[in-house]
Amino acid sequence: MAIHIKPANQLKDRTLEKIRIEQAYWLLKGIKFMIITDRCLPKNIINNLEFVIGHARINLTDSHSEKIKHMIIQSINIKDGKINELCREIDDKMQLNKGESLNMFYQMIAIREIDVDLRNFSIGPITHSTQLRKHTFSTLEF
Repeated sequence: MAIHIKPANQLKDRTLEKIRIEQAYWLLKGIKFMIITDRCLPKNIINNLEFVIGHARINLTDSHSEKIKHMIIQSINIKDGKINELCREIDDKMQLNKGESLNMFYQMIAIREIDVDLRNFSIGPITHSTQLRKHTFSTLEF
């Protein structure tokens, strides 16, 4: 399925024309096509997506990144505290640039290594780990 996401206020005539061309392209390939606007999604989901969407493209798969991911999961499972504070501890312990593990945390949500219910839960830097544990779909393991 191909999905085009666009704020409703940006759907002007020329933009709609381009989207129709894109739709025809996908349909010729036999792929379903869908347009999603901000009017289709609850505000909570939009806010959550804003936190994680930019991190989906980061490609961090080296062993150093795997160690950071492991520490993030371990901290969320064991410690009680705000996500930004837990990640700051990881940054300090591993001598990372400020915010690097928090970026990794959002990437993990974006690529569903951490599967959070984005519909019923607000994710952000001050999210508490105990709340996060309640709103994940699976056990946080690594």
